[in-house]
Amino acid sequence: MPSVESLANTDTTIVFTGKNFQAAMFPGGAGVTGKASFMGVDATSVTIDSATQVTATFASGVPTTSLTTQIPKLWFVETGKVPTIHAISTTVLTKAYKLTTSTSGLECSFAGGCKYKVEGTAGLTSLLKSSSSTNYIKMCEKKCELIAADSTATAAYCKVPGVSTTYSNSNFDIERQNERLDSGKYFSSKQEEAYKAFNNVLTDTVAYDKNAGCHVGMEFKPGYVGMITQVKVFLNEINRATTLKYYVNKLEFQGSADGKTYTKLWRADVTFHAGWNYIKFETAVKYRFYRFSVPDKDTSSRGTCTISEVAMTGVQVIDDSNPTYDCPAVLVMNGETDVALNNVKMVGTKTPTINSISPRFGTVTGGTDVTFTGINFVTDISKYSVVIDGINCPVSAATTTSVTCKTGKRPGLPANTLVITVDGVGLVSTRGLRYLYVNLWTDDHTWGGEF
Repeated sequence: MPSVESLANTDTTIVFTGKNFQAAMFPGGAGVTGKASFMGVDATSVTIDSATQVTATFASGVPTTSLTTQIPKLWFVETGKVPTIHAISTTVLTKAYKLTTSTSGLECSFAGGCKYKVEGTAGLTSLLKSSSSTNYIKMCEKKCELIAADSTATAAYCKVPGVSTTYSNSNFDIERQNERLDSGKYFSSKQEEAYKAFNNVLTDTVAYDKNAGCHVGMEFKPGYVGMITQVKVFLNEINRATTLKYYVNKLEFQGSADGKTYTKLWRADVTFHAGWNYIKFETAVKYRFYRFSVPDKDTSSRGTCTISEVAMTGVQVIDDSNPTYDCPAVLVMNGETDVALNNVKMVGTKTPTINSISPRFGTVTGGTDVTFTGINFVTDISKYSVVIDGINCPVSAATTTSVTCKTGKRPGLPANTLVITVDGVGLVSTRGLRYLYVNLWTDDHTWGGEF
């Protein structure tokens, strides 16, 4: 039985020293392949140097770890055979990560998309590739997507995520509205009933207390608010003569910054009815706490908070109204925040934003000049990458308020997407606008043929 007695490592290799590593341990004694892994990362190649030594190579670097009890695994398989023989080992390999540097002074579009580098001990990239659920770079509580193609054994590159604040979402629509915004945290004058108002099931939430006011609501996490443009509330069938009076001029929708002092945003009137009732806000309201409430404690004129379902339309954003925002960056290893990195500054004046597209559609055969009009563009056309439905659209002209590109041919039916990147700035906020490839009725290719 093979066994490991000691370990040695470089930035890219682990050398196992032990005994019985020879091919003769298998019946037939030939066609043996060595395999190895560390921290869940498989070695790129394994060489059986001799009966007492095996070298495992990790092209992206031997994975680093903040843990001190990690044991590399070594095993052997015979070509075309099922049995696997594992080398017995209790030898620990510690390869602690040491940060050398991370990108400093980076200013980026609120839409994200800038390239960020973390450099240090070889092996970080290997770990981020294979164990991304517990090892990743995080910015403003979001994962910074690894750019594997650009990363090396000693330098990991990632793409800065978009950052939604009250400022950036009001001005650039960084995050699109969710028609059923749900923080997952609810409260009520009868706490056991709170979740029922938000569980997408039309059953009554009974929050009524005959001796006090009642309420049922949702809160967002500290430092964040919900930017709400619409709320709808569902009531099961009610008797207008006897029950409606408990809602009209009593039931309110309220918002609060601290969960203590509330502002009335809406009050039920005689149009309140069974089914869905819609409350719309021309300008988004911004609070951390929202609730439906009947504040009246007078039992002779008591109201009721018995409602079936609530759905809010909006986004959860960082509560910050400044045109710039310092986004904290950290390297998370093994599910814990281990290493502080340099912050990234999100800048409003460096956030290119589209307000309109002309024309909005064009032929799938390409050749259409498309102009994107907006703000904060750069004039150097070499800095642009415009990709529509996965097809490159070369830029031919650019000003500070517009960019023009010529569409390419788009065969097939790929998903409709628009991604515009400005080198050194980041992503352009498209505000959900799209250019559509279409098959024109007058185009011969619509009725057959290739292009």
